[in-house]
Amino acid sequence: MRAIHPVVWTSILLFAVGLLACTSPPMPATTPAPVAQLTPVLDAATTPQPPSPTLTPTAVAATLTPGPSAADLSSFSYVRWMDRLSQSEGWVLTDSLSECGVNASCRARFLTTEGLIYTERLLWTEDAGASWSDITPAGLSNCPPPDICTIVSPPVFFDPSRARIALIRGQEMLPPTTLSFMYTENGGRTWGLWKIDDLECGRVCPGFGCLADVQLVFSDPRNGWLSASASLGMGTEALYLYRTRDGGQSWTALVKSSTGDAGGPGWTPTPMVHRLSFIDASTGWVVGGWRWDSGTLLATRNGADSWQPVGLDVPEAFAEMARDHSDPEFFTRDSGVLPVRFYGRDDSDQVLGFYTTTDAGASWSLTGTLEDPELARFDSRLRFPWSAIDETTWFVAVSHSRQYLTRDRGQTWEGFAAEGLGEFDLVEVQFASVTEGWGLAEICASRVPCADSIFATHDGGRTWSPVPLPP
Repeated sequence: MRAIHPVVWTSILLFAVGLLACTSPPMPATTPAPVAQLTPVLDAATTPQPPSPTLTPTAVAATLTPGPSAADLSSFSYVRWMDRLSQSEGWVLTDSLSECGVNASCRARFLTTEGLIYTERLLWTEDAGASWSDITPAGLSNCPPPDICTIVSPPVFFDPSRARIALIRGQEMLPPTTLSFMYTENGGRTWGLWKIDDLECGRVCPGFGCLADVQLVFSDPRNGWLSASASLGMGTEALYLYRTRDGGQSWTALVKSSTGDAGGPGWTPTPMVHRLSFIDASTGWVVGGWRWDSGTLLATRNGADSWQPVGLDVPEAFAEMARDHSDPEFFTRDSGVLPVRFYGRDDSDQVLGFYTTTDAGASWSLTGTLEDPELARFDSRLRFPWSAIDETTWFVAVSHSRQYLTRDRGQTWEGFAAEGLGEFDLVEVQFASVTEGWGLAEICASRVPCADSIFATHDGGRTWSPVPLPP
């Protein structure tokens, strides 16, 4: 099971207090979100104004240093998300950890239970990580105290110039918390901002204790969706699903409800939304279920207005096993692959199945499976690290010492040992070619439960080395 980020531990401690101060009123199943305003909510000014430019992205030469170890770390960069757009281009979102010291303003805004602070940075590379440009929106670091501003979903990059992010701004247990959308058309030199919605309950916000499983996806530059959930306590969850048809300038709440409203007026069953994917403005999929469960796969053909279960042909040998769906990966509009983890009691007897489609998801066929005893370490909260290099070539990292590659849609697999990761397991992999890839390895230290550090391979996963990030 993957360890919890330190910010989450703080949120858990504060959550019990939040329950006393915050009781979420019933929310209708569909409530239009306020029309997005041009007011840059990250700016201290209160009058509407156009988005303010940030500084020109700063190029930072990375210094090669030894990879993180399980030692007592006083300063490191926690890589929250990453992606490779090509063999040379990619991005990472980091949380830099450092001592807060005696700075009262710093401590009021960022103090964690360990007395450490986090500073987010969005970094871009055009040379596979040899150097990085800091393209972080200036508003994140300039967020006026006592508010906290943080990015809550993996960024979306259409290309090196156009990126999109979702963020929240607010104070601990003091509503409202503002959910916003930021965009750049020039590689991060300037960012614009529109508001998505105000979340009226302050719970433990901002931070991951407020919104969880936040995902921002776009099928094209105009059509996008944002999903999220929030724990209200006592087994009750708030569910959110928004859509934009104009590139993020305005958003409509398709779902804004609470699981505690079950049976009430206007209530309809709504699964927890964990992972969204869309191939066009109408056709998409969602992996959902209860809490962190990913046993439900739904499809929409009308842009998320309604969802229907996806039927998969399951071999008799797997019929009595539980399932954990990953989100489908598409190579063209018609061709895609859907990994499904089959598992028995206590996550034993695991099998990875790979379903493919050639008709835009209208039908799926099981084309390959992978079995390995070490798959038992994965559960529904720990997605197995895999990467689809192309329609036939897929990579799976089972552990720090065992990797697999298939070149025929999973009918046969080549297994090999991986070197350079030490004792650390990969939790995510992204391959740009059959040889070039990145991986996130889980690093555990004495003061911080666990963090992720980025590694690179140039020989298809057989050897890995740390990717240096700027200090």
